[in-house]
Amino acid sequence: MKFEQRLPFEKISKQLESQFGFPMTAASVFDVTRRVSDYLRFEYDAIVEQIRTAKIVYIDETGEKVDGKRHWLWVFTTKTHTLFVISKCRGKKVLLEVLGKDFEGHIGCDGWRSYSNFTDRLQRCWAHLLREAEWLAQHCKEAESL
Repeated sequence: MKFEQRLPFEKISKQLESQFGFPMTAASVFDVTRRVSDYLRFEYDAIVEQIRTAKIVYIDETGEKVDGKRHWLWVFTTKTHTLFVISKCRGKKVLLEVLGKDFEGHIGCDGWRSYSNFTDRLQRCWAHLLREAEWLAQHCKEAESL
């Protein structure tokens, strides 16, 4: 309810009471959320480690509002693992926090400059390249063959 329906803790406690007859205060809902987060921390850290040691990581970010303020939802994907990160930042700082300064793998990504500021081991996303080639072909005579 907190993350999928974006309900505040007070509304969650009211929903639990009215739908399921399960009385719980907003403070208790918050505490349950915190305890679940603490319980899953080991798994989260293990996924981060898998992402950091991967040979290839596909990364993308998209804007999202959190409490009316702009944030970024980042996704880091390998062949076997996916990590989601919500950050106020869209820059290199997030790449450093997730991948670490010693990341030796390659990144599959769009052309956002944060990636090239982080590493030169990049593979541009084919969908983005094809879209750019189509735009160029429509706007530049020399690029029609693209």
